[in-house]
Amino acid sequence: RKEKQEFPDCDVLFREGRISVITRSEKALKEKLTAIKQGGPEKLQVIADFDMTLTSFRLPDGSRGMSTHGILERSGYLGEEFTTRAKAIFN
Repeated sequence: RKEKQEFPDCDVLFREGRISVITRSEKALKEKLTAIKQGGPEKLQVIADFDMTLTSFRLPDGSRGMSTHGILERSGYLGEEFTTRAKAIFN
């Protein structure tokens, strides 16, 4: 299968055109989705800032600002494992 070559160690759950759902563990994904549903909207937080509309691209001094994801990554709030994996993906 082409998907297994592109994403070894992952399950490709859905792919149509440019839309894909790829996960390392279908079971873990289903458990997370169940927890999100059970928690309800009052416990759901979504951070999406891919185009830097939530954070300033340029700071008042003219230097480049960090994205929301960069701020979270550098804060250490999400733990060392997240930071290590995020850096590996970015590089």
